[in-house]
Amino acid sequence: MNETQYSTALLLGEVNFKFCKKVHQQIVEQDINLTTEQFGVLYILSKRKDTIQSDLAEFAGKDKSAVMRHLDALEEKNLVVRVNDNSDRRRKILVITKAGQQMLDKAMQVLNEVFQEITQSIPEEKMNIFREVLLTIKQSTDCKKIHADS
Repeated sequence: MNETQYSTALLLGEVNFKFCKKVHQQIVEQDINLTTEQFGVLYILSKRKDTIQSDLAEFAGKDKSAVMRHLDALEEKNLVVRVNDNSDRRRKILVITKAGQQMLDKAMQVLNEVFQEITQSIPEEKMNIFREVLLTIKQSTDCKKIHADS
């Protein structure tokens, strides 16, 4: 990796870290009772129907025990429920509750407001190029798609 690639990789990580930190600060300030990880779990569950815990762990790139802790916390807050699978009683399908969807909607609003704030001075054509580059990087890292336009 040459110096430009190295510094670009570090810059991407730094931007991600600062963006996530700013979103988290706003979520805390607005009394939205979610961790960054719980926010991610709710988002995935809102986009992927009939998800079970092992699928969620694989998709999120986390170990099953970490995902179980997040799910337990979300279930305790009544934001997620585990529902028996009609075709296999051993399987529990993870379902976001109405309260969970409302919490996610609030958090997504915060995320969108922070994103608007930090990108407002960037021309639309540059943002389109940036998005294309990010999608290319995402595809090359072999990430699974949450939904068709991601």
